Amino acid sequence: MDTFEETKKRRERMMVEGFVNREGTLVRPVKGGLAPVGKAYAFFDCDAPKEEVERELSQIPNSLELSLSQGEAPLFQKYLRNSSLGKALEIARSYITYSCKDHRSKEAKIAECNAVKNREFNYVIEAYSLNKSNADVGLELGQVMNGLYTSSLYKKGENLRASVAAEIEGEYLFVE
Repeated sequence: MDTFEETKKRRERMMVEGFVNREGTLVRPVKGGLAPVGKAYAFFDCDAPKEEVERELSQIPNSLELSLSQGEAPLFQKYLRNSSLGKALEIARSYITYSCKDHRSKEAKIAECNAVKNREFNYVIEAYSLNKSNADVGLELGQVMNGLYTSSLYKKGENLRASVAAEIEGEYLFVE
């Protein structure tokens, strides 16, 4: 049985994070009722320190609530590794967007994808927005990632290992 303080903290957390209603939709209490909350994730590698990534994220215009974590471990304090999100993350690990200036052979690029598929991402962004679908949040998060990639955090022509995923109809799909 929860103590009064534990119950109070859980309710406060629900007010901030929201909860899943009977229809399976993430909602957040707002004045006058509940509002649906769209959610998506970006997984990416970047050599910059977290403070620099946060600073760059704050400069990119968007209407999302962004939560940046270093590494994948914080994500799996909330979700199981064998959940649909965990499975999507495993698939995402082998996706690399190559610069058109990368003239290596197809075989070399495939070998690189195979080499990194078991390596965790440096960063994860959880993105939320009231009154938007998961797909819409995913699309906007994709724009945020494009902004990061064109920022000073990446060298011109550098390959990008990143993916954006949103849960759509019960499974995580990648946003292009």
